[in-house]
Formats: sequence, C-alpha cells, structure tokens
Amino acid sequence: MRMTVKSAICCLAAAFLFAGCVPKEATPIAANPDFVPGENIEMDFIQLHNDALEYMASIEDGEPYVFVSNVDISGSGETKEIDINASVADGTTEDDCRQFASALLRQISDAAAMQDPNFETGSPESFGGVFNTYKVHMTVLNDKDNSVVYELEVPAGEKIPLDPDYEKYVEEWLHNQEVYQEHVVYGLDGKVVSDD
Repeated sequence: MRMTVKSAICCLAAAFLFAGCVPKEATPIAANPDFVPGENIEMDFIQLHNDALEYMASIEDGEPYVFVSNVDISGSGETKEIDINASVADGTTEDDCRQFASALLRQISDAAAMQDPNFETGSPESFGGVFNTYKVHMTVLNDKDNSVVYELEVPAGEKIPLDPDYEKYVEEWLHNQEVYQEHVVYGLDGKVVSDD
C-alpha cells in the first residue's frame, strides 16, 4: 500500500512539472512556405566531381569512354571557373575526346543542377545552365607522352562548340560494337585471330 501511495504521489508531481512546460501560445506555422532556392548557393566542387563521374559511369557502364584513364574536375566559386583535366590512352583521337567532352559537360551540368536548382539540366539540345555562369577549361593529355590531345576553353555564357547530343555517339558506338562482335574470329588460345 505504501508503494502505491508513493507511486501515485510521484506521478502527480511529474504531471505538475510537465504541465508547466507547455507553451502558453501556439507557434504560428507558415501556410505557404517559400521553397525558392537562394541566389548565392556555393558550389561544392568535390561533390560536383563525384556526381559527374558517377553519371558518366552510368552511360552504358562507361564503356563508350574506356579510352579515358583519369578525370579530375575542380573549380572556383569565386572566379566562376570549372577546370577539367583528363588523361587518355595513346592513340585516342581528337574526335573521341570531343565526344567524351560533350558527355562530361552534360553530366557536370546535371550535377551542378542537383546542387543549385537555379541551373537548368542538360539535354540533347543544350549543355544546361551552369555554363552561363561558369567558364570551363578542359585539357586532355595523352597517357604515354603527356602531349595535349584536346583542349577546350569557353568563357561563361558563350556557346560551347560541341554537340550536346552525346547519345548519338553512344548509339553509334553500340552499333560498331555489334558489328565488331559479329566479325571477330578467335583462335583456340582465346586470342583474336581476325577482326575483318
């Protein structure tokens, strides 16, 4: 009986204590919150690098661009610049690098739009909105001798001299892969004997 009385007294004391913590007035809640993104969202270039490369890897598992051995994307929010440095296998053509640049710029644009919804994403007709604000500089070097295979520099707001429709290149690459696979002859040792 003593335990029941003590428990009841403790419960009443707790109820009085907690009753004193209730706010006297209701906190007003905005009926129409403002979801408009801010004007000065700072770009996280490490995240931009990671997201853009992840998007590139999702294009046919990255296979159309197997000639690319390394990519580094960096930049500056203060100077509004995006710098891209890449390395490619010896024998990679300038046209291959242009196709790679087209796809990478679209993926960078999409990654930037994820961080700042003020930027449009890319499409087959456009590289997106980030390049209206940021200057882009891209250098692609040959792995073997570090010679420049391709270079691109476009001031902010100017037209990028590439076709943003990288999907055409991927379709052509897939077609060429099919044709190649149909004509490859392997020897008993598993090596390619003929690829006419």
